[in-house]
Amino acid sequence: MFEFDFSRTLSKKLHKLNKKNPVLANLFREKLLEIIHHDSYTIKTYKKAPLNHLKRVHLSHQFVLLFEVTQNKILFVDIFHRDVSYRKHS
Repeated sequence: MFEFDFSRTLSKKLHKLNKKNPVLANLFREKLLEIIHHDSYTIKTYKKAPLNHLKRVHLSHQFVLLFEVTQNKILFVDIFHRDVSYRKHS
């Protein structure tokens, strides 16, 4: 199991997300638990984002969660609409 943290940007978005879109917030919580319970071998199965040090996972068919894995810690970076995420972080 990995330790985890959130970027400031993501923390702000999650605070708003809980109020405005509780369904997406719940999808995020489920995906967070799934990701942090992987081991160092299986975490490599997630696709790389356009920047090689970030990984990505879809929360729904519209939203993408970007995260960074180091030794035993995961930094959740941001949530974007799938069209925006690849333009902003490429």
